[in-house]
Amino acid sequence: MSKYLLLSLPAMLFLIVSCTGGKQASQSSEPAIEYVFMDTMSVIANVPEISYKETDQRIHDLLHTSLDVAFDFENQYLLGKAELTLSPHFYPSSSLTLDAKGFDLHEVALLNGTEKQAADYQYDGWFLVIDLGKEYKRGEQYKVYIDYTAKPEEIELEGSEAIKERKGLYFINPLGTEEDKPTQIWTQGETEASSIWFPTIDSPNERCTQELRMTVPDRMVTLSNGSLVSSEVNADGTRSDYWVQKLPHAPYLFAMAAGEFAVVKDKWRDIEVNYYVEKEYEQHARAIFGNTPEMMEFYSNMLQYDYPWEKYSQVVVRDFVSGAMENTGAVIYLDIVQRTTRELLDDDYEDIIAHELFHHWFGDLVTCESWANLPLNEAFATYGEYLWHEYKYGRDHADYLFDTDLETYLSESQFKQEPLIRFHYEKKEDMFDAHSYQKGGRVLHMLRKYIGDDAFFESLRLYLKQNEYKPVEIHNLRLAIEEVTGMDLNWFFDQWFMTAGHPELDITYDYFVDRKQASVNIEQIHEHDLVYRLPISIDIYVDGKVIREEVVVDEQKQRFTFDVASQPDLMNVDAEKMLLVEKDDRKTLEEYIFQYYNAPLFMDRAEALDVCRQEQVLSPEAAQVLIDAHKDAYWALRQYAIDNVSMEKENKEALILQWKEMAEKDEKSLVRAAAIQRLGDLQDRSLAPIFVNAGQDQSYEVIATSISAISLLDLDEGLKLCEQYRELDNSSLIRAIGGVYAMDANPDHQDYFERQIETAAGFRLFYLIDHYYGFLENSDLNVIENGKATLARVAKEADNEWIRYRATYSLYNLKQSLDLRKDELGGDAISDVRRNNLDRQIEEIAATIEDIKSKETNEEVQVYYQLLK
Repeated sequence: MSKYLLLSLPAMLFLIVSCTGGKQASQSSEPAIEYVFMDTMSVIANVPEISYKETDQRIHDLLHTSLDVAFDFENQYLLGKAELTLSPHFYPSSSLTLDAKGFDLHEVALLNGTEKQAADYQYDGWFLVIDLGKEYKRGEQYKVYIDYTAKPEEIELEGSEAIKERKGLYFINPLGTEEDKPTQIWTQGETEASSIWFPTIDSPNERCTQELRMTVPDRMVTLSNGSLVSSEVNADGTRSDYWVQKLPHAPYLFAMAAGEFAVVKDKWRDIEVNYYVEKEYEQHARAIFGNTPEMMEFYSNMLQYDYPWEKYSQVVVRDFVSGAMENTGAVIYLDIVQRTTRELLDDDYEDIIAHELFHHWFGDLVTCESWANLPLNEAFATYGEYLWHEYKYGRDHADYLFDTDLETYLSESQFKQEPLIRFHYEKKEDMFDAHSYQKGGRVLHMLRKYIGDDAFFESLRLYLKQNEYKPVEIHNLRLAIEEVTGMDLNWFFDQWFMTAGHPELDITYDYFVDRKQASVNIEQIHEHDLVYRLPISIDIYVDGKVIREEVVVDEQKQRFTFDVASQPDLMNVDAEKMLLVEKDDRKTLEEYIFQYYNAPLFMDRAEALDVCRQEQVLSPEAAQVLIDAHKDAYWALRQYAIDNVSMEKENKEALILQWKEMAEKDEKSLVRAAAIQRLGDLQDRSLAPIFVNAGQDQSYEVIATSISAISLLDLDEGLKLCEQYRELDNSSLIRAIGGVYAMDANPDHQDYFERQIETAAGFRLFYLIDHYYGFLENSDLNVIENGKATLARVAKEADNEWIRYRATYSLYNLKQSLDLRKDELGGDAISDVRRNNLDRQIEEIAATIEDIKSKETNEEVQVYYQLLK
C-alpha cells in the first residue's frame, strides 16, 4: 500500500510541508500560507491495556478460490458464487470457519465433482462455520460452494489514516447521477476487507490461486489478478470476463476493477504491461507510467529474481480510499496519480509507482505472516523507492526524498514511538504508519550500509528464494542475512526492529596541538535507557586529503581520537549520512562552510546550508554560501537557497540578476517558480515583463507563481490571467487564483470558491479554506451569509479531522473579524442597523461553532477546540 495517505494533516503541516505523502510539497514554490499552530498540549487519557496480537493459526490451507460475480448497481450489491478448495493444515478437522462479513447466504454446500450436497452451517454475519460432514486429514482436499449476496454499503468498519474506509468493494457513481464522475467498481482488500466481497480465510498468512468471472455492462473494461482468459458478450447487454491467476497469493491481494477505462498497452520482456486510465488521460498514460518496464528490469536484475507474476497492470480509479494498493499484477491508484504531461513537469508520483511495483517481490511474493510483521512489506516497498531513484536519477535525488522520509518519521515520533515489529497494536490499521514505512525504509538502508551492497542484495535474493509464495516473520529476514554474511545480527534486529525509539546524539570535537591528535566526542542523550550500537564512518579532511575511519559507537559517552598531521578542516561524522538519528553536531561555522564546498553528499550540503541560513545576517561568508548554492548541481538545494537567502543592500543587485536568469532558464520548474516568487515579493514594476513571460511557461507552477506576482503589481492584470486559467483543474493554479480572488473580494468570485471547495480534498481543500476565509473577511454580509454555511458544512462533513478543524478555525477568525468591524462603526442610525446585522451574524457563527464542537468525535481535535473561546 502506498505511504502517501498515512500522515495526519498536522503531522504533514509540522513538516511544512513534506509529501509523501504530503508528497513533494517541500518542492513547492507556492506563496506561503501562514499556518497558526497552537501550543503543545498534554492530554491525559485512560489508555486500555492492549493485548498481544498473535499470528492467526492456520487450521485449514486455502488452496484455490473460484468466484463468479455480477453486480446490482442500484442497491450496490455483489451477487456471488464461490467455490473454495481447502485442506487441513496439519490437524484433522471436521468443520471450516470462513470470514464472510455482512452476506445474505442463499446456499452453502459441499462439492463432490459437480454435485452439491447441502451443508449444515452457522452464520453470525461475520463468520461462516460449515460442518464438513466428516473429518478430513492433512493432505485430503475438499470443496465448498457458497451462493451469496455481498452488501458492502451496509457494513460499518472504522477506517484509519492509511485506509479511510473498510468496505472491501466500492461502487462509484453507480447510477450515473453525479456529473463529471465515471461509474466504476473497485476493491480494496487490505487489511482484512476482502471477506466483505467474497468468503475466504482473510489472513495474510493464507494464500491460494484464483479464478474470477466478472459480469459487467458491456461498455466497461475489467481488470483482475492474473490473465484475461476469455471474454463473452451476453444477450442482456453485459459481458463476462474470465480472469485466472495460477500463482498463489494472499486473499487481501485479490482485486477487481471495472469502468470505462482507456487501456494503453506496454510490455516488459514477454510480459504484458497495461495502464488503465480515464479516456481523457489516454494520451498521457505513458508519461505517467512509462518507466514501469525499466523499473521491472532494474528490480529483476538487482534482486537476481525476475518479476514473478503473469502480467503487470495499473489502474487509476476515483475516490480510492488509500494512495495505492499492490494487488498482485493489478495495482490500483488514487486519481492524484492521473496527471497531464504538462502537469508532470512540476510533480509526478513515480515514487508511488516504484513502491507498488517493489511490493510484488516484498509483500506479494513474500508476504508478512501477520500485521505485526507489516514492515516486511512496507519498509521494503519504501526502500524500493530509494533504490529506483538512486539508480535512475542519482544519489542526490534519492537522498533528498529519503530525508523527507526521516522528517516524516521524526514528526510522528513526537507523539508515537513503537517497535517496528509490534504485537500490541490496538487495531490492525494502526500498523500503517511512519514507523512501518519511513522508519522501516531508513533501517533497511542502515542495514545495507553496515553489511555492504554485495551482501545486502545477495541476502535479499536468498530471502526471496527461501520464502517465495510463503508468509514470513522478521526472523526469516535475519536468518537469510546471517546465512549470507556469517554475522550474528540479533543486536541489529533487536535494536532497530524490536525496540521503540531512535538515538539522539550530541557531537563535539577537540584538537590537541601538542599531540597532533583530533577527537570526536559522541554522547547518547536520548531519554530512554537503550545504549545504541552504531557502526559509522568518520571522514577526516586534513591537508587536502580525506581519511575515512570506521568506528562503532556503543557507549553512552565515547571519545574517538585520531592522529593527524595538522588540525582538520572538517571531521564529518556519519559520513554516509545513513543513521536514523536526531543530532546536535557542534561544528563551527567555518567547518560547515568547508563541508558545503567539499563533502560529497546531498545531506552534507543540506546540513551546511541550514546552518548558513541561520548565520547569514552576521556572517558574510555564510551569506556567500547561500548565494553560491543558487548554482548547486541539485535543484532542491538551488530552490532552498532562493527561498532562504537574505537580501541585503550589498547583494540585492546581484541576487535580482541571479533570480531573473533562473526564472527564465533553470531546467527545473519549481526552481523557476521559486525565483519568480522572490522577485514578486519585491513588488518592483520593472520586473513585470519577467512575470508576463513566465505566464506563458509550460509549467503550471511557474504560471501560478507569476499570477500571484503580477497581481501584487497590478490586480486587474492578475485578474485577467485568472480568467484565462480558472477553468483548469490544477492545484497550483487553483491555489494562486484563490489567493488573487481573496485580495479582490469581488462577490462574483464566490461561485469559484464554492465550486472548488465542493470537489476539493486534502491540501487543495486546506488552502482553499484559507483563501476563502480571506475572501469572506473582506466581503459584505450577504456574501458572508453563504460562505459561512459552506465553511460549516466542511467543518462537519470533511473526512479528515484537520480539514474540519481548519474550517472551524476559519469560522472563528471570521467571527473575530466581524467583531472588529462592529467596533469600528459610528453612532448614527445606519451604523446601528449595520451593528444589528453584525450581531446577528456573530451570534449565528458562534452558535455554529458550538454545534460543530459538540459533534466532533476526534479527541485530539476536541482538545484544540477548547482554545476557540
